[in-house]
Amino acid sequence: MGKIIKWSLIILVAFGVIGAIFGDDEEATKTEGSKAEVKKETVKPEDKPLNYKEVAEEVSREQSPWIYDEWGDDGVADINSKLLPAAETISKHKSCKNLEHVGFSEAYSVPKSKIVYFADCKGKDRVYLAADDIGSVQSVKTDRDIQKEKEEAKSMQLVNCQVLVKNSLKNPKSFDTEYSSIQQGTDPKTGHDVVRFKFYAQNSFGADLIHEASCSFNDKGGVADFVIQ
Repeated sequence: MGKIIKWSLIILVAFGVIGAIFGDDEEATKTEGSKAEVKKETVKPEDKPLNYKEVAEEVSREQSPWIYDEWGDDGVADINSKLLPAAETISKHKSCKNLEHVGFSEAYSVPKSKIVYFADCKGKDRVYLAADDIGSVQSVKTDRDIQKEKEEAKSMQLVNCQVLVKNSLKNPKSFDTEYSSIQQGTDPKTGHDVVRFKFYAQNSFGADLIHEASCSFNDKGGVADFVIQ
């Protein structure tokens, strides 16, 4: 009787060990399956290839007839033809990993002269890219970048205009700018930057006279023309 009990205990223990082993394997299989499901579920939408047509907004006559008036049919066709390449360049910039919307920037473009695109990126500031800079990722700029460049350009325009005016005088050393009169803006007809200011200078007889000077600048920032009155 004692031997029967002994063998019964041995058999029960053996079945318990075998059950534990297979149970662990089954649990491990379930765990691995759960991990695979988690990996499958955590694929990020931004990891998928971006279809630029889905985020690009072309200029249409129905929605923006005034742009056609300013740019003409050929100009708008040029704007729309470069929209997708602009979107692709912007999407490669470090600040725009998740591109949501790309369109034509009226604020920074100059009719029939300079095309600029804007782009909205998820959780980031709006960025801009000129058509002439398509393909150059480092040329993508924020509003702050553009405003900073504009301020620097304005300062240089004033200096360049002053130098030209001063060097044209009979007595350059007498040149003295009246800084409170400085005006800087854009010519509505050409879209070019303009600088105007008054200055004092001596004439041939040594008398101090007040004059007014104006300089207009081309698309590249160089002085196109200057006038002294």
